[in-house]
Amino acid sequence: MVLKIKKKLLVQEMGKFGMNGGQQIIECLLKFEKDGMKTITVSAGQLCAVKYSLKPEAFEEYEAIGNVGLDDFSKLISVINSFNEILTIKKEGNKLTVSEGSKKVAIPLVEEEYIKKIDKLPDLEHDEIVEIESDILKNIFKDVQLNKDAIITIETFEKKFKISNSGKYAFSYDVDSEKTKGGVKCSFGQPMVDALSNLTGKLELHMKNDYPTIVKEQLPYTEIEVMVSPWVEDSKE
Repeated sequence: MVLKIKKKLLVQEMGKFGMNGGQQIIECLLKFEKDGMKTITVSAGQLCAVKYSLKPEAFEEYEAIGNVGLDDFSKLISVINSFNEILTIKKEGNKLTVSEGSKKVAIPLVEEEYIKKIDKLPDLEHDEIVEIESDILKNIFKDVQLNKDAIITIETFEKKFKISNSGKYAFSYDVDSEKTKGGVKCSFGQPMVDALSNLTGKLELHMKNDYPTIVKEQLPYTEIEVMVSPWVEDSKE
């Protein structure tokens, strides 16, 4: 059973749920099922979690190769990045092989029993939905990080919301958002930046006062939900 996919597409898509910094995904179980590749996993920092699916249509060729257990997800991304264009991926025993032309690498896999399994993200009830394009959010993050250890606060109003940050350079941004009702305020630390910086589409932030936020992105090939814990005064991020 074989997978074929463009290297650039795979790196971009895997990067979405791989996260950055202290919230990187380290160990995970990738499930290659009939309806696509899926994973649900918690970040290394334990402050974010992700549910992700990549549809078969994203692949040049797709077959359900089963489950792939990894103990260092970032190394898989590095390996894939070392190739050029179209990758051929196979599961052969306890190894995942990636090849292109005459180049081939075998990646050792981890038995499923040694990977912490998560069946679903928690069922959370929220009071508010905030909409924002990922490019706008990335630019906001870039400004915020001119400060050290800045706290990001999102406050909602009718059909708009405000993002502001603590620190020496205190930015604030007003963003239109049709679905927003108002009355919710929540703060986040660096884990939000680490978890969301690789997303590429229109985002929905499902929010409640001082409560974990679920961020949803849906694109033609992918669906992703990221849970981000709020900042609280005694948190150790």
